[in-house]
Amino acid sequence: MMLPVFLFRIIPILLLLVSTVTPDSDKIQFKVDKLTMDMGGKCVQENYFSNNLNLFNADVIADTTFMMRTTMDYFLSMAYGESNPSILCYNAMRFRFRWGTNSDTRSGDSKLTIVDTGFTVPGTTTNKHLLWLRESWLKIKLGDSEPFDNFIQIGLIPYQVGRGISLGAAYDAKGFITFIPGSAIDQYAPAVLFSLNPIANRLVTDFYISLTKNDQLSLASNIEKVRTNEIGACPQRGVGRQSFIVALRADVLAYEKDKHKVDVEPYFIHRYDPDVNINFANDTNTTISTAGCSVEGVFKRFNWGIEGACNFGDLDIRPWDRNSIIIAKDSNAFLVEQYTKIYTQNPATTKNPNKAYVTTDIANFLKTIPLTTAYNGKLLGVVDTHDIYQAYDRIRPEQARIFNGFFVTGDATYTILPKELEVSLGVGYASGHSDLQLDNNILTREQLMSLEYNGFVPIQSVYSGKRLRHFIAFAQGLPRFSVQNPAADLSKTNVVGLQNFGVVNQFTNISFIGTRIEWKPHQYASNALNLSPNIIGYWAPNSSQFVLKDGGLRDADNYLGLEMNLEFSMYFYQKLKLSGYVGAFAPGQHYKDMCGTNVPAYGYTTGADTGYAGNINVAYLF
Repeated sequence: MMLPVFLFRIIPILLLLVSTVTPDSDKIQFKVDKLTMDMGGKCVQENYFSNNLNLFNADVIADTTFMMRTTMDYFLSMAYGESNPSILCYNAMRFRFRWGTNSDTRSGDSKLTIVDTGFTVPGTTTNKHLLWLRESWLKIKLGDSEPFDNFIQIGLIPYQVGRGISLGAAYDAKGFITFIPGSAIDQYAPAVLFSLNPIANRLVTDFYISLTKNDQLSLASNIEKVRTNEIGACPQRGVGRQSFIVALRADVLAYEKDKHKVDVEPYFIHRYDPDVNINFANDTNTTISTAGCSVEGVFKRFNWGIEGACNFGDLDIRPWDRNSIIIAKDSNAFLVEQYTKIYTQNPATTKNPNKAYVTTDIANFLKTIPLTTAYNGKLLGVVDTHDIYQAYDRIRPEQARIFNGFFVTGDATYTILPKELEVSLGVGYASGHSDLQLDNNILTREQLMSLEYNGFVPIQSVYSGKRLRHFIAFAQGLPRFSVQNPAADLSKTNVVGLQNFGVVNQFTNISFIGTRIEWKPHQYASNALNLSPNIIGYWAPNSSQFVLKDGGLRDADNYLGLEMNLEFSMYFYQKLKLSGYVGAFAPGQHYKDMCGTNVPAYGYTTGADTGYAGNINVAYLF
């Protein structure tokens, strides 16, 4: 008897839903009483390729990439209220996979200890592709204002300040190989956003707080020994070790008259990030703030923008005992435990001194040695007829890095033919930092606690330009050295890191000037054809050093090179879009100076050959 009653009640509702479907719109819409539900999505098929962009060395045949990727995004929004909704719920799901691989998803690492030796067991991959929530939030209107002038928003929220350089929305992004950087973001940060509109159409203020990391999940996680090697500290994680970001932002319409308009956006960001990894797991605390301002304006056919910001705060590097225990084989092929920073040979006279075996006598002897840099590189004593030496870099002293980075960027666009032809110019500068390779064994505590870091530090940024498009320099990234002396012999010093070489796609240690032309031929207006070439030159404000033929050192030239790319897009049908970019980067004198530099991570040397990249994708909107 219950089934007919159920059908009697549900059939009219289903008929009402079907009758309100609007397939000709950009979304599918359903309405029931005061509830409105919208559904839609996008399917993107990408084909990406690159060549010579890691080393700029054409002799390295392996420096090439080919990848095909499918991304399916679905959204579902529900609004409660008739003409003036008071509650809005939004969910966006993503399904993404690369063609030809079944191991995109990976489980987390796990840790175990055998005797006194700790091991990290890497997570394993799975052959199942997953569907996950990319964006999910609840927005509640405050008061009786217009729809969501004042609101609170809770969930996985896309949020950025300015152009997304100082603080972007990339909470979880695995690199973006697409011409829309935002699509690289696989998940937005969990956050709470308060937005108030005290002066209608003039002033909007935001307060944003995001919890980016939380290990305080259980008693087991709180008592986990994550700082065993920190000198003078409790080895357990403890409580209150959450990482968070707080942002205050205002959007002010400073001037508006006729076709003139100026918007000003001041902002302040604070990030507290304890237990981050610099040399070891959980060995550093970061407290960094950023103050900045973005200004956007319109003046008849001109539209322009400028933004600048500076970092302040400090990086607290904890005192650390680098000595650990590893499993090795002795001369009889038996497994033994060895120390990593305790030797039985003098490190001052022996290039690769023998590591001491772990014995009860040596372990008890080491407990009597103060954990200070005064004993680094010294003879500690004699145990069981063996001389016991300490490595030059065993004890890392406590030190601080004071953040002093900054950036400024600006651009402008002039409309030559309305809706058809525009030309843009842009410039930018972000400070950089060189590692001076200071020996921590000879620095005083005052010096150690007042070291500066002068490179600008972006947070969660996937910026690749606004009026210019930096498809290779920022989307792909350019290889850059971050140390000053790649030839120094640091074997008898206490220096963190020797040579750091990698691809950098962040807005740091870079300056540029360029132009862009955006052409939308009126003959293809129905297809929304867009052809936009960009030409941009790049410099590294803080350059590296390179080795001369006679063994001397000289600063490499600051000129990185020239990027030339073409962005294109076109609709073939109402909802089928072909888009992408192709580009080339011609290395400048900087890379010519650095030619032949060995890169241990790859086992190859650098060159100065032109690199190429491109992405062609087809998107279906539904």
